[in-house]
Amino acid sequence: MDGYADNVDNMKSDIVPILKEMVDTGEIDTSMMTPQLRLMILMSSVAVKTIEQNNDKKKNQNIVEDLDTDTPDF
Repeated sequence: MDGYADNVDNMKSDIVPILKEMVDTGEIDTSMMTPQLRLMILMSSVAVKTIEQNNDKKKNQNIVEDLDTDTPDF
């Protein structure tokens, strides 16, 4: 996935407060917060964000290609 490592780094400041809130409200028991669980939550969130960004890039590229093929040659 293009850009995944960068998105992991960029999303860290967004993900950490959410996880902290989930622990503080008791939604996630701190005994459940193993390194594996923290990694799973983080990687899942970043994977979804990366997929969305890649889909947006593909859509934009398709629009540009459509515009290029629709432009009359003078």
